[in-house]
Amino acid sequence: MSGHITITGLVATQPRHIVTSEGLPITSFRLASTQRRFDTSAEK
Repeated sequence: MSGHITITGLVATQPRHIVTSEGLPITSFRLASTQRRFDTSAEK
């Protein structure tokens, strides 16, 4: 399993980065994007 994803959009707020007491890094922000859906039939 990959620990990375790719998203496209406009970051609407300042990213906030914290590390939990267990050492888990978390970054949160609001993202604006247009609604799109992947059309599997177009890939054939």
